[in-house]
Amino acid sequence: MGTKPQPRAEATIAALLDATVARLDAGDEDAIRIDEILAETGVSRGSLYHHFGDRQGLVDAANLELSARRSRKDIAALTRLIDRASTADELLTSLRGLTEQTQSPARRINRIQRARLVGQIGSGRFAAEFEAFQHEVNTAFATVIARAQAKGTVNPELDPKALAVFIQAYTFGRVLGDLDSNPLDPMAWNTLIDTVLDRVVRPSPAR
Repeated sequence: MGTKPQPRAEATIAALLDATVARLDAGDEDAIRIDEILAETGVSRGSLYHHFGDRQGLVDAANLELSARRSRKDIAALTRLIDRASTADELLTSLRGLTEQTQSPARRINRIQRARLVGQIGSGRFAAEFEAFQHEVNTAFATVIARAQAKGTVNPELDPKALAVFIQAYTFGRVLGDLDSNPLDPMAWNTLIDTVLDRVVRPSPAR
């Protein structure tokens, strides 16, 4: 969104984003009403258009912010798991619990929002911001994975960034099952993930 805004402008942007993110987090993008957001934040319509261009610009920016917040929470959770695990078995057991959370049918709307984010922002107005956000996520995930490799709980032969992208890819790809008229069996999906992670992530036996 250009050069760094002044403190007053930062407060205005933050207020608009927080109000919109709260609505997106509730899962109903279509229910977002600009008049309600302006009334809640006390921001003028002119300021909103100045900072975000229009309603869709605000929604896109809020989607990006919401995804960033969720990703940071997921990375923090993964970091805690890696720090606590002293063996590959302990880590894989913990990862199964994390898989149940991230792949849960209850997170269906979260995955759909992320897919929509990629479609709307990937090559649009916030393309540069999206690329910077994704770089931050990939780097953070890769750093955490490298820590696990240093502890001996993850296969050291794997490229950390490739594994980071792979983990995100199967979560992102879950949306294909979410949109199927015949819902995907969550247990079958999670079992597949657990099987793949066990074979890929577990360090190879010493020779």
